[in-house]
Amino acid sequence: MDFVGAPSNDPQEFKKLNQQPAQVMRAVAETRNVRAMGFIGGTLGPKKFTSTKKELIKYLQASSVPLAYVEPTLVYGAGRKDKMTRNVPLLKFLGIFSAKFKPVLVGEVVEKLRQQLISQAKD
Repeated sequence: MDFVGAPSNDPQEFKKLNQQPAQVMRAVAETRNVRAMGFIGGTLGPKKFTSTKKELIKYLQASSVPLAYVEPTLVYGAGRKDKMTRNVPLLKFLGIFSAKFKPVLVGEVVEKLRQQLISQAKD
């Protein structure tokens, strides 16, 4: 599973945080013949970040190994404290009016991904 990813203005850092982990996961999954891969995309953040996440989902779906993925807005909880999580109260309020802003607890993301992985592994 690839839980890594974050926006960055530094192109090298951006690649290291987003693209390389997905490429490594796919290579390992294909060579080890695993039953499924798991990936967390993203729908909230800078355009470059969200479009890269979408491209990576397509890249991983092109593999022979099935992909389970979720595309949450902002994931928070489990001790995460950064610039983005400071916006959780505002996003919770905005989430009342539009689901595209509603932040998601890490436990909810994990459970959704876990259920998909179980389903993929059975196929």
